Amino acid sequence: MVAHKTLIAEVPNQFGTAIRVFSDGTIERPFNSPIVPPTPHDPQTQWVASHATENANHTEPWLIQNGDFSRVFIGGNSAGANIAHNVAVRAGSEELPNGVEIHAAIMIHPFFHSSDLVGAETLKEEENISYLIWNFVYPSAPGGVDNPLFNPVGRALDGIACSKILVCVAGKDRLRERGIWYHEALQKSGWEGKLELFEESDEGHDYELLKPDTENARKLIHRLVAFVQE
Repeated sequence: MVAHKTLIAEVPNQFGTAIRVFSDGTIERPFNSPIVPPTPHDPQTQWVASHATENANHTEPWLIQNGDFSRVFIGGNSAGANIAHNVAVRAGSEELPNGVEIHAAIMIHPFFHSSDLVGAETLKEEENISYLIWNFVYPSAPGGVDNPLFNPVGRALDGIACSKILVCVAGKDRLRERGIWYHEALQKSGWEGKLELFEESDEGHDYELLKPDTENARKLIHRLVAFVQE
């Protein structure tokens, strides 16, 4: 019983069984999975990039036979889009193994925030779920919600390591304003790649995952396919 009380005292925040945030700011994840975003030198990234060499070890045959390492894409939904952005930023200053380069990035309903309201936002700090989530998962973040891992406009964007980016937003998504904000920041940053914006006005957050059989979900998937095939 004493040990149990001690654990509760040390873990002020817990998200189900997936994440524990200790009082000292340490984050524990299941199966010893690493804190994200990864660096270009993480074993997982190195393993994938190793397939671009002729003498790759521990290879996956499918990647060797079908992978085109001159056209590497990264992307994600919501927090996954945040991760993809941070990977692209870091790849701009840290070389990927074996000369692999990121060709393009897809940011679907990106999860970003800042201390300043943007667009039609009205809820600040503790009233805003994005603020609460960030302070839950990274309570010791330097700069709080303006940490560059969460506020992309707080760092230079012109060095993002890819040649094109697709930003997708949804009209009924509370994160729509952040997606537009991110898109506009890229436009003004001096980044020289091809930038595209796709919006579905009558849908909410992650609709293509939650309602994959709808016409609007299929429309988004077709847009992603076209973007990859361009």
